[in-house]
Amino acid sequence: MKVRTINKIKYFDDKELKIFLEYLEELEPSIENQLHNALYRLLLATGLRIGEALALNWSDIDFSEKLVNVTKTTLQSREVQDSPKTKGSNRIVSLDIATLQILAKWRKCQNNHNKVIGLSDQVVFSYDDGQRLIYESERVRLSSYLKSANLPNIGLHGFRHTHASLLMNNDVNPKEIQERLGHSKITTTLDTYSHLAKDKKKDTAEKFSNILKAL
Repeated sequence: MKVRTINKIKYFDDKELKIFLEYLEELEPSIENQLHNALYRLLLATGLRIGEALALNWSDIDFSEKLVNVTKTTLQSREVQDSPKTKGSNRIVSLDIATLQILAKWRKCQNNHNKVIGLSDQVVFSYDDGQRLIYESERVRLSSYLKSANLPNIGLHGFRHTHASLLMNNDVNPKEIQERLGHSKITTTLDTYSHLAKDKKKDTAEKFSNILKAL
């Protein structure tokens, strides 16, 4: 399947996203599949960078307030860096109930499977040894999943682009999108993603027509 890009941005369109979510639901409930289902659903629901997601500990997720606190990122060597990518990267991102339920299910599975004794604040996306996942291994793993689902390889960053395009095409305020993505400037958000809202150009013309009719 040909990878579709707009200005070199790879992302799922609505049809592909539906196929991917259905694919995740149909996976065998192995520990590995459950971990990656939770990881991919979090990336899609929040627009977090993969390094930010892999750096999360459970203390960063507030289930009662439905929030994830983003304060660090993971480098490709597994090393955690406390300083943000940009000055806007340190942020609090709200979570939807469905994603929280998936995370809670994963935490229960992780606890049942955990072989690490005395680990007080477990890494969210880890199992067996409690170690954080490695970017390169996750890139290869995602490629395998997407190939099995017969979907284009959008890469790990493609989840972030998909999140942004969904919000942009559903009239979410660009300022809110900027804050969720952790861009330091709103111009970065608009320059990167405004062209993804291709369906909105026709809507704008119709809105203008309706405004005139209402005069």
